[in-house]
Amino acid sequence: MARVLLTTDGSRTAIDSCARAVQMLGPDHDYTLLVVVPPSPVVLAAGFSAMGIESVSAPPPDPEADAEAESARRQEADEALARTAEAIPGVTPSRLVATGNPGNEICRVAEDQGFDMIVVGSHGWGLVHRVLVGSVSHHVLHHATKPVLVIREPRE
Repeated sequence: MARVLLTTDGSRTAIDSCARAVQMLGPDHDYTLLVVVPPSPVVLAAGFSAMGIESVSAPPPDPEADAEAESARRQEADEALARTAEAIPGVTPSRLVATGNPGNEICRVAEDQGFDMIVVGSHGWGLVHRVLVGSVSHHVLHHATKPVLVIREPRE
């Protein structure tokens, strides 16, 4: 029985990729769903400050607004996990939420928690989109120390 890390952002592509992976690999594995949420703007600003980069237009931190935003991000992550879990028949995956850069966090979680395989979905938009926007699946494929199964979105 392998420990398989299924990654999702709640999008149709990610949900379908997770369902297709379980269908291909079979139900007799230990599946865990992972969603990665971005850090709060306060954390990002603090990171830039630590690097010596000061923001000229950032408003002062508002702890109440930050707490509300964090709660909203957590609720969105929980909903993404629930939608994905519901779309995978025959298994009851564990659920994880991480905060940070999605590609980095997927690789870190897979390594730190001893997963045997990572599953990521891909829109298959190509080089130009990957260069301009970045690609989580591309990052994971090239930086993970575990085997990676990339499931492309079917072309219509």
